[in-house]
Amino acid sequence: MNYINENIRKADLMYLIDHTSIQFSFVDRDYIYRVVNKAYIKNFNKSLDQIIGKKVAELLGNEMFDNIAKPRLDRALMGETVEYEAWFEFPYSQRSYKFVRYIPAHNNNGEIIGVVVSATDMTERKQMEEDRVFYEKLMLNQSRMAQIGEMIAFIAHQWRGPLNTLSTYLLRLKMDQNPTSSNSEIFERCETIISSLSDNIEDLYNFYSLKDTKHTRQLNSVANQAVSLLQHRISAENVVVKIDIPDDCTVDHDRSHLLHIFIVFLENAIDALHQTSQLYKQITIEAKCNATEILIDIHDNGNGISSDIAHCIFDAGVTTKSDTSHGHGLYFAHKIITNYLAGSVEILPSEEGAWFRIKLPK
Repeated sequence: MNYINENIRKADLMYLIDHTSIQFSFVDRDYIYRVVNKAYIKNFNKSLDQIIGKKVAELLGNEMFDNIAKPRLDRALMGETVEYEAWFEFPYSQRSYKFVRYIPAHNNNGEIIGVVVSATDMTERKQMEEDRVFYEKLMLNQSRMAQIGEMIAFIAHQWRGPLNTLSTYLLRLKMDQNPTSSNSEIFERCETIISSLSDNIEDLYNFYSLKDTKHTRQLNSVANQAVSLLQHRISAENVVVKIDIPDDCTVDHDRSHLLHIFIVFLENAIDALHQTSQLYKQITIEAKCNATEILIDIHDNGNGISSDIAHCIFDAGVTTKSDTSHGHGLYFAHKIITNYLAGSVEILPSEEGAWFRIKLPK
């Protein structure tokens, strides 16, 4: 009778384990799967026969096994309960955030015979946390930009008068000169510089003012404004920027959002070209519009983005640079495109450099 009751209890236990959303597995001392529940099988999208009797490295891959799983399994096999949480992504399952626990398993003699591994899916909670952090940072960013906008507005007000005065004096000097004078080229250059300074201060004021300027505009004018604001970096890196956007490609989105997006992708391309040995450095911005959709392609001829980063390039903190303070530009651009503009952005396969495609509803 005791034997029957014991079997019933084991059967009930397995039923419960099989009908929980927590992923359970038992791994022996040789890192071989001996028991897995249905949630574990479903997560990896494999049959039971494809897991039981197989080494953990065969399922996770050698890199993940050597760097993540094995060190923790070894600690558990020494008697330690190990806990951690992280993002996981496999080619045969969706990207997910899990809380994982490694618990030593003992036999009746107290010897460790393997490890019980449990993984709890926390993707939804993690995404909510990231969204909350995003909106907090966005609010802080808007507050800072509003303050910068006020300062830029003050500077613009202070500069407009002197720039107009300089322009007037320059015109008088030019009129006093002989029309055939060699100084005419210098005057024209001075006029160009004054005009450029005036345009730049106006661009800065408009960008940082954060005013709702949603109305129909030419997309190429926004792209050219972004290039103008980054001209100092573009010139310093000897980068050629080519813009191929038809004049009739118009948009109705907020200008500050569009300008922000162009600046982020341009800055990332410039950073990528800074790291390349290419003598000729180029960034291309192309766009096509139809009655319902805007298609924007931004690509460069740099070193490109490695496959291990490409799949998570829009995640917070992910960067190809050694400086960990970076890694939020593309994250925020992605959020603005998807959350505010109801669009999408993706990386396209490219033989050279990085190629981003943005789709926006018109």
